[in-house]
Amino acid sequence: MEDFCFYSTIGIEGFVVGPSHPLPSEYLKKDEDLSSSPSTGKTDTTESCTFTSWEILGTIKDTPEDFVVREVLPRKFTIPGISSQDNERLRVAHIPDRVPSQDFTHNHAVPTSSTSPNRTVTDAAPGRLEPNILDATTTKPLNESKVPDATSISNLDIIQDYLRTVAGDDHEKAVALQEALQRLQDCAMNQMLTAATTAAAPTLENKEELSSNMNKHEQELWIPPFPTSSSNQVDETSAVLAKKCARGAFHKAVRLEYPCLQTESGVWGKIESKSNDNKHRKDDVQKSKFEEHGIRVFIDNSFNALAPFLSHPKEDMIKLLAFRNRGFEGARGSNGSTARHAPKGSGPEDNNWILSDPTCAALRLRSDLSKDDRRRLHQLVATKNKYFDTTTTQIHDNDSDSSEHASVLVVRWQRHALMRGLSKQKRKRQDVEESSSGELDGKFCNLLCVMKKYQKEHLTAMQKLTQILKCRQTDIGSAGIKDLQAVTYQFITLRNMKRKRVDKANDQHLSRYGITLDLFYNVDFVLSTGLLEGNKFEIILRDLKQVRVDKPDTSFPAKESIIDCDWDHLRAMTERVRTNGFINFYGEQRVGAPGLVSVVGNRTFDIGRAMLQKDYLKAIHLLMEGTSTRESKDVQKVRQAWKDSNGDTSETLKAFQGSDIMPREKAVLRGLHRFPDNPLEALRSLNHNMRLFYVNAYQSYLWNLAASKRIALHGNQVALGDLYFESANDDRSMVKVVHSTEELATVGISQVVLPLPGFNVQYPENEVGWFYKEILDRDGIKFEKNEIPESTAKGSYRHLVVFPKDMCLEEIKGQKDCAKISFQLPKGCYATMLLREIMLTTATRPAQA
Repeated sequence: MEDFCFYSTIGIEGFVVGPSHPLPSEYLKKDEDLSSSPSTGKTDTTESCTFTSWEILGTIKDTPEDFVVREVLPRKFTIPGISSQDNERLRVAHIPDRVPSQDFTHNHAVPTSSTSPNRTVTDAAPGRLEPNILDATTTKPLNESKVPDATSISNLDIIQDYLRTVAGDDHEKAVALQEALQRLQDCAMNQMLTAATTAAAPTLENKEELSSNMNKHEQELWIPPFPTSSSNQVDETSAVLAKKCARGAFHKAVRLEYPCLQTESGVWGKIESKSNDNKHRKDDVQKSKFEEHGIRVFIDNSFNALAPFLSHPKEDMIKLLAFRNRGFEGARGSNGSTARHAPKGSGPEDNNWILSDPTCAALRLRSDLSKDDRRRLHQLVATKNKYFDTTTTQIHDNDSDSSEHASVLVVRWQRHALMRGLSKQKRKRQDVEESSSGELDGKFCNLLCVMKKYQKEHLTAMQKLTQILKCRQTDIGSAGIKDLQAVTYQFITLRNMKRKRVDKANDQHLSRYGITLDLFYNVDFVLSTGLLEGNKFEIILRDLKQVRVDKPDTSFPAKESIIDCDWDHLRAMTERVRTNGFINFYGEQRVGAPGLVSVVGNRTFDIGRAMLQKDYLKAIHLLMEGTSTRESKDVQKVRQAWKDSNGDTSETLKAFQGSDIMPREKAVLRGLHRFPDNPLEALRSLNHNMRLFYVNAYQSYLWNLAASKRIALHGNQVALGDLYFESANDDRSMVKVVHSTEELATVGISQVVLPLPGFNVQYPENEVGWFYKEILDRDGIKFEKNEIPESTAKGSYRHLVVFPKDMCLEEIKGQKDCAKISFQLPKGCYATMLLREIMLTTATRPAQA
C-alpha cells in the first residue's frame, strides 16, 4: 500500500461525526506506516468484517471549470450611485455572460478639477515652489505634484523657508534650528572619521562606545510641526496636503544638503512614547490623521563600516551618501545619460574620469587591502543596500609622484533597480495627467473591479497585473488568495487608476495569461487581506463510487472492491455535514501534499519549520529540492542541476535557460549567489508575504495536528479548558476559557477555537495545550516577540468546527456518477476540507494522485 498517501502526514485525521466501521487509514496501513499523529482510538483493525464503507471516491478538479470560486464582500463596503438591491447583488464576484460595451463606472457626481479644491492647479510656473507652499493656513488650492527644481530654488532655501515657517515669528529659533542641523552633520562626520581610524571595520562594541560618548540629544534633532491655524475658514484637507507637500520637500532637501543625516516624520510628542500594544498604536494612527507631524533628523552611520577600507574616507563617504540620497536620479547624468564605461583596451590612466562621474560613486581603496578585504567590502555594500552593484577598477594615483595605480570600488544602481525607478517616475507623470483630467478627482478615486482567473496562481496573477498595468504591487488590493486549479472570481481595487489604462491591458495583454478584469466601479476604499465575508463554491464531483471492504482476520491489510455510488448515501453524507459542520482543517494548498517525504517530497511546512528553527540554509535546500509530483520536465531539470552541482548557484541558474519557471526558486538562487555566506539575506530576495507564507504553513500544520488531537479526545462536545469566542466578531481580545461545567451549557462547538501558535496567543488549558508544547519542544521552536519575522509569528485563532451556508446538492442529468454541490464558507476556510468530511477521505489513492 505504498501508493496510498495518508492525510495524517499533514496533521489531518478524524471527523466531526465518523462511522462506526474502520477507516482506510486504519485497515490499509501496515504497522511500520502508522503515523505518529493522534489516533481516534475508536476501532479495532484486527476484527474480521465485510462492509460497505461510508467512504465516497470521486474526481475533483477534473477541469478548472469543475471548481468555481466567487468572493463575497462584506456589507460594509457599498458602491455609491447604485441601488441597495444592486449593491447586494454585486457583493458576490461575477462577470456577466454578455457584457455591454458601455462603461460600468457608476454615475455619481464626481468633482472636476474646476470644482474640487484639492485638485485645482496653481498659476505657478512648472517646477517652481510657490512662496505660500509652506503656509499651512493658506486657503489657496495646492497642486501636490509641484516639487522644487534645482534651477529655481536651492535645497538650503527650502530648508530655511521650512524652518522659518515652523518657528513662526521667532527668527532666533529658526536660526538655532539650522545651526543645530549643521552641528549634527559635523558630529556625523566626526563619527565617520573616528571609524576610519580603526584598524578594521567597527565592531558592535566600537559602535556602542562611540554612542556612549554622546547623549541622545546630540545624535538627533526634532523639527517642530506647523503652527496650528487659528482661522475657522481654512479647508482642513487642503491644509493637510500643503503640510505634506512641504514636509516632503524638506525631507529631500535635508538629505541632499546634509548627506550624513536621515529624516523621518512622526506625530509630534508621541514618537518616544509609542505603545507596545499594536492595537492601541493603530488607534493612535487613525485618531492622528489630522494631528501635527514633526520631523526627526538623526545621524546615518549605516556605511561607516566602509571607512577603514578607504584612502580618502571623508570625501568618498560623502560622495557615496550623496549618491544614495539622490536615489535613482543619481543613476543619470545632467544630460540624462546613464553610466559611462571606459573603451576597450584603455589603461588605468584613462579611468580617472570615473572620480567625477555623477552616475556612480567611486571609493578609493587603501593600497594595502588584500583580496579578502576587497571581497568583504563588496559584501558590506551589498548588505547595506541591496540595489547597489559594485565593481573594482584601477585608476592612476594622482596623489603619488610615481606611476603607481590605485584601486577604486565603483558603486552603481543595479540595472533592474534603475528601470524600476524610471517606471516609478513614469507612473507619477501618468498619475499627474490623470488627476489633471478630472477623472480621478474627488473622494472616489479607486477602481473596484472583478478579476477572473483561469487556472492561474494568485501571486503569478498579481505579478502579471503589476507588469501590464505598469503599477506597484501595493496599488493592487485584494482580500484573499484563491485556488490555482480552478476558475475564480474575486474583487480587486486599483489605486488611483484610470479605466482607460485597464481597458487597454484587457484588450492587449491580460487574456493571454488567463486573466480578465470587468465590472468597474469608482469607490472610496481599498481592499486588503481578510476584508471579505467569505467565498461561494460551485463544485462538480465526477466518477463517484463507493468502497466495499473485505477484511478476513487472516489477511492484513484488507481487500477493497469499487461499487457504484448510491445517491441516497451521498445525500445523507451531505446532510450530515450540513447538520454537524466539518473540522476546519488547513488544506494541502497551505501545508503541502499528504504523504511521506520519500513519496511526495518537501512540503511548505517543512520549509517553514526550518526557518523557525533559524536554519535558513536548510530552508533553501528544501525549497530547491521541491516536491516529487506534478512538476514539468523543465522544473525537474533545474532541480537535478541543483542536486548534481551540490548546490552551486551559477550552474543551477544556467539550467533555467532564460525560462520564467520557478520564480521563487530563481529569486532565492540569485540572492544566494550574491550573499553566499548569508542564507537569510538570500531568502529575503522573496517578498515579505511569501516568506511569511512558509512560516504560516508550519503554524497551519501544527493547528491541524492539534485539531486532530482535540477531536480524538472530545469529539464535537465542548470540554473544560477549551478556548472560545464569546461574540461573533472573532475579536482576539475576547478569547475566553471554559472554566466550569456551568459554562459548558452556554458555549457551542461553533464558538470553540484553537490557536495558531505564536508569541501573543493563549493556549487551551487542557490536554490539547500540552500537546502544542510537546510538538514545539520536539521541533525545537520558540516564538519570541523580538525575533526577526522569518523566525517568529504573532499567532491568531481559528474556529475548530465550521458550518456551511446555502448548501445544495444536485444531480447532473445525462452525466452518470456526477453531482454538483454548492455552498458558502467563511473567509479562510477550505472547500476541499468540507468535501473531505462529506466523502470521508483519509488517503489519496493511486488513481487520485
